[in-house]
Amino acid sequence: MCCIHLAWAARRTLNLPFQTCEFGKLHYEKLIHPYTVSELRKYHNPQMQDLYDAKLSAYSLMNCVAPQSSEFKGLLAGLPLTTNDEIDNQLLNEVYCGRVDILITEDRRMRNKAERLGISERVFSINSFITKASNENPALIDYKALSVKKDYGQLVGDFAPVDVVHSNTPQK
Repeated sequence: MCCIHLAWAARRTLNLPFQTCEFGKLHYEKLIHPYTVSELRKYHNPQMQDLYDAKLSAYSLMNCVAPQSSEFKGLLAGLPLTTNDEIDNQLLNEVYCGRVDILITEDRRMRNKAERLGISERVFSINSFITKASNENPALIDYKALSVKKDYGQLVGDFAPVDVVHSNTPQK
């Protein structure tokens, strides 16, 4: 399976929370679209570029761009079309034509366009993707549980020892 991770926009600090849901164990390939990389390169702050380089190294770059079909363009007809919209539409097109399975974005307008395109079940916010991944892979969740073991009629662990009474009559 493939996945575009677009959870950060160029104007935001990169902060990838997927360590919490063990993204690598989900068997997705993390992809980044060449339009996203171009957008990030517009920012000339050397510190931000170093940060982008470090974060981008965790992604595979998509080598080509899928052409937009007339059907795809028709579904988005009448919507405003800024430079950012053109990039967003191309990312959505990659999902629409089946080149990627999932798009993760914090851009609410992109998720609304996904509904219009009929692909909203494959376009997620970070939190909705983590919820989906957790529900589908409960074994990957690290539950914090108290350690308790039975030791000859007493509970020993994070609790004080308690005598276990083996009687059917209630204690007073």
